[in-house]
Amino acid sequence: DFSPCLVGTYGGKSSQGEEYHRPEGGSFSTIISAEYRIQKNGSVQYRPSYVKSLAYCHLTGKMKEYEYGRPEKMTTSQVKCVRRSDQWPLVLHPGPGAHIEAQYPPLCFIELADGTKIDLARAGFTSGSALLSSTKISYHGLIKDREGVECIVSFPGRYPEGWLECVEGSHDMSVACVFLCDKDDGLGDHAPEDDCQKCYCKDIYGLCPPRNFQSFGYKNKEECDRNGGRPKWGCAWFQKWRKNVETAVSRKQKLIVYFFPGQVAQGRVKWEDLPTAQLWDGIGLGGSQKGEVAYLDKMGYPYEMRDVSKFLGEYASHSVRIY
Repeated sequence: DFSPCLVGTYGGKSSQGEEYHRPEGGSFSTIISAEYRIQKNGSVQYRPSYVKSLAYCHLTGKMKEYEYGRPEKMTTSQVKCVRRSDQWPLVLHPGPGAHIEAQYPPLCFIELADGTKIDLARAGFTSGSALLSSTKISYHGLIKDREGVECIVSFPGRYPEGWLECVEGSHDMSVACVFLCDKDDGLGDHAPEDDCQKCYCKDIYGLCPPRNFQSFGYKNKEECDRNGGRPKWGCAWFQKWRKNVETAVSRKQKLIVYFFPGQVAQGRVKWEDLPTAQLWDGIGLGGSQKGEVAYLDKMGYPYEMRDVSKFLGEYASHSVRIY
């Protein structure tokens, strides 16, 4: 089954502990919260909270730093699944039409293969965390056989709950979106265009330079140069997505593009302008989405533009009225 993983570093923050005063010098303690490092392949490194203390050392006559309960190495495990917390907040709405609302916990409760359970909401989770797969299973789209049904051809991946519902939810739409999660499945591979040997990367994203290597997923420019200045994730996904769209069009399905909340129709770019456009400006569409929509416009495929809030409200609502 498809399972999302929220990639990033969480926790590891300090909070003031106790402070003692002695004639020879003070003693201060700081509590370092548990830290979790989640990688794009679903592996997780973590360590529990520990205490860091700065105290007077009688042997040296100086202040010395001590650590208590800190493991030498971080424990490594693998994400088993991602789900909501079992604790559902209740909100009372008083006055006329008083009712109780149950709010869905965020999709940020992670269970690891070693049995460890992590609530990222307590460790610094934010809804803007990048969404990547925690398993070796990618998503290649699903175009239904029926004619005339709706087909999601572009969806912003910054919404984990929405993306999860998009690919395996209760809706009855086709989905052309493609998500490759590892090298074996095509992540980082390149697909040549039909009429030439060059791949799609230059047309969709441009090259580095003028793009900076960080925006292409690299740690340094040398690594980017070795890959021809192309983005680290490649463009094999685009060829698979394009074929899905063509299949949906051949079955007379209605193409649907979802935009960021309150930004419907914004952020669209012409196909020929993609290499120099501000793809990751956060306006209307995500970077790769801008390439998808530009291709639809280039091919003359009609599509309906919708606010992703509508999808989230219908299929990934954050709350429900219970009384």
